[in-house]
Amino acid sequence: MNVLEEKNFPYRHEYVIYEKASHYLAVPPECLSYNGKSEESTKKILQKIMTMEAEYPLECWKARQESWNKLVSFFGEW
Repeated sequence: MNVLEEKNFPYRHEYVIYEKASHYLAVPPECLSYNGKSEESTKKILQKIMTMEAEYPLECWKARQESWNKLVSFFGEW
């Protein structure tokens, strides 16, 4: 981010840290339900393979929602 600012990068840029989030960020909500599986079923699978999803399920869900909304908003500006 510092390099972008030092070089006067002309486009909007933002650095966001989600302290309690998994790698499953910026995903549309409907992707949690697929192939006939429920959202809860998908969350259980994520909790088995991702430590953060198991330890902080609510925080991961909030981070996923917020990051998706930010991404959609960003592309909407373009």
